[in-house]
Amino acid sequence: MFRIWLDDHQWNLTLNRHEQVHPLVREALNLVLAEGFAQTQAITHVITGNLKASGSSKSSVHGDEWHGEVTYDAVHHGSGYAGYEQRRGGEHDFLAPMEAMDSMFEEAMFASVKS
Repeated sequence: MFRIWLDDHQWNLTLNRHEQVHPLVREALNLVLAEGFAQTQAITHVITGNLKASGSSKSSVHGDEWHGEVTYDAVHHGSGYAGYEQRRGGEHDFLAPMEAMDSMFEEAMFASVKS
């Protein structure tokens, strides 16, 4: 599972535009999350299709915090196959694209509050 939390409270206070900025920040971050999820789907190995099909992406806002999550919950023969496959590393780590996207989340936040 990959999770990221970003707190945009300080940007909103600084700009004094909370009501205008927040929806833009959320939209920008959701676009990055969707791109990251698409990348994980593109590199997920497909043997039976269960691992790829178990992938999901969701986001939510709680106060001034945006929460984004990509999960894979595949179970194979009574074990956590998604975790096993990811721990194999290399080309098997389907969450690697998400780990590499930290700067894209930050850029999306900054770009949305500059507009």
